[in-house]
Amino acid sequence: LWEEAGPDFFGSDLVLANLETPLDVSRPSSFVPEVMLNDMHFNTDERTFGIFSGAGQYKGFDVLSIANTHSLDMGVEGLDATMGFLKGKSIDYVGAKRQLEERDYVIKEINGIKVGIVAYTYSLNQLLPPQGMEWKVNHLPLNRQDCDIQMIREQVKACKVSGAEYIICSM
Repeated sequence: LWEEAGPDFFGSDLVLANLETPLDVSRPSSFVPEVMLNDMHFNTDERTFGIFSGAGQYKGFDVLSIANTHSLDMGVEGLDATMGFLKGKSIDYVGAKRQLEERDYVIKEINGIKVGIVAYTYSLNQLLPPQGMEWKVNHLPLNRQDCDIQMIREQVKACKVSGAEYIICSM
């Protein structure tokens, strides 16, 4: 997988990607094409994650966005398990949070430059966070013309207050 692109991709000062699946190791994996036959709820395992993270040949990911259409495929528990897994691997994540008071953006210093990273999704497929837990995933109807982007404005401002000179937004 990484033979040709690995050195360039993982050799970057900042390796940022979207993790388009929950990673709950307590549940069985569910991949394409099998999920195409049922509910389309993804889940990956540590082995597959390792392959996509450079198979131990490279530094791996610095930051992963976990705000995407599959964020809640394994429910809130699966989202929390994903965040716990990434934290255990010392990989920063954006776009979701475990507790309401946590910040859901990251500031990385790269060659003396502070970069803020935020992430959002416009769709969680047919799923939504439980009532009262809407804060779990940065979910905004960005595909609608009248979408209120105040959440984005607030996060960008928080990144700037935290010293970010540049801001990357994964949508």
